[in-house]
Amino acid sequence: MIDEQFEKFWDRKALERAGLNNLIWFVPTKKYLFSKVNSKNKTILDLGCGDSILPRYFIDESSKYLGVDISSEMLKKAKISIPFGIFYKKECNKLDYIEDESVDIVLSFGFLQYIDNLPVMINEINKKLKYEGLFILREPLEKGQIIKGEYKVNFNNLKSVLENSGLRILKKTYQNCILTNKFFAFLRIIKLDDFFYKSPILMEIKTMKDRRISSFPFFRTKDVFLVCKKTF
Repeated sequence: MIDEQFEKFWDRKALERAGLNNLIWFVPTKKYLFSKVNSKNKTILDLGCGDSILPRYFIDESSKYLGVDISSEMLKKAKISIPFGIFYKKECNKLDYIEDESVDIVLSFGFLQYIDNLPVMINEINKKLKYEGLFILREPLEKGQIIKGEYKVNFNNLKSVLENSGLRILKKTYQNCILTNKFFAFLRIIKLDDFFYKSPILMEIKTMKDRRISSFPFFRTKDVFLVCKKTF
């Protein structure tokens, strides 16, 4: 059963959200997660798909895109983002409506932070993937948009759960450095953030700076990007 409070929270977020703000993820996601990933003629399952604004830039129209979310308002936007997609208004923690070993790529952008039992969820994702299928995810290492309480993803724990479930990490990068976040907060105050978001060159510079700065332990990073492959 869908939690009504949680559903209303994301309905409200969908009505508040301006699609442009999501493009902050466009460059790093494209460069680090989707490089060399072929989506043509693939079945792609997007857990907590929201408005599907990110996948629309990478998903080929020959793909079978399956988006799952609990928010009716988010799904309205998702159907605009990816008109050829198939969408389910359901919770993502039980995937009995998806056939086992039928999915080539599973996407998860900030979904796992809301899961109570991470090993069970990862095992469920692994069951739906074909052999050597990909699990592509982004998770915050600090608190996310949680209604009740506060959740923090521990990377070492996440890595252990993934590997124990048969998902081997192929690619890892940290993004969204705290210093560049402060810079973007300043741009928002002086109302120049839209200009920055719309510039591919500036966003590319931001991505490179994030990666370099985040390599120093002194500077915290807020998000980890992973590409994993099913090995068993």
